[in-house]
Amino acid sequence: MVFEPSAREAALALAQQCQGEWWYSSVGITEIAGRVGLVLYTRSAIPASASKKLPKELKGFPIFVEYMVESRQQNFKPRALL
Repeated sequence: MVFEPSAREAALALAQQCQGEWWYSSVGITEIAGRVGLVLYTRSAIPASASKKLPKELKGFPIFVEYMVESRQQNFKPRALL
């Protein structure tokens, strides 16, 4: 899926804002119900003090937070996203 350049710019800006935070993992771009949004992937729950500083949207794109759960299965193989 190809997203408009402004979505990529917003994702990069959010990544730069979160860089260095212990809970930060990565940022992605998604489409939900026909609307483009940013996904902030985290290693754990975001502390309340940091959560208050994060915008609800950036450059007109809503921000969704997704907690990444690490698989502990020995034979775990992630499926490719198509």
